[in-house]
Amino acid sequence: MKPIISILCVALLLGFTAEGKNISTRLKPEKTVAVQKKGKKRITEGQKTPYQKVADKLTFMAYDKKASSDKETFFVDNGSETTISNLKLEISYFTTKGKLIHRRVVDIYQTFPGLETRKVDISSWDKQKSFHFINSVPSTKGSTAYTVKFKVISFDEE
Repeated sequence: MKPIISILCVALLLGFTAEGKNISTRLKPEKTVAVQKKGKKRITEGQKTPYQKVADKLTFMAYDKKASSDKETFFVDNGSETTISNLKLEISYFTTKGKLIHRRVVDIYQTFPGLETRKVDISSWDKQKSFHFINSVPSTKGSTAYTVKFKVISFDEE
């Protein structure tokens, strides 16, 4: 019994020393700063000429979202000669009668080479799976058709 009490007393004494208080078993998260890669230039809507040079030549096509799907798929055709990446889009969702039902901003961390087309998959805004794109497969239980509109907010020019 005496050895156990002695061990507990030593443990308590060590726990209350200055050294014992400074010991931390939790790791602190590293601080990260968004750093733009060398050779890239962020282009936004406010920069009229460089923005329009590329944004006006981006075409969004073959959009698809079935009622049963938890993702949205579409293609981005970069009709400009400029390679871009980190595309930020505003996607607006409308009823077939034109009423806005949802709007969101998405970041697409892909590279879109000049004069090429790339497929994009993003998670769906429709978590309940009760909507379907007007040209896609509706739900057998009933779902609401919608249309989409894309607006380019910004991108990185390589």
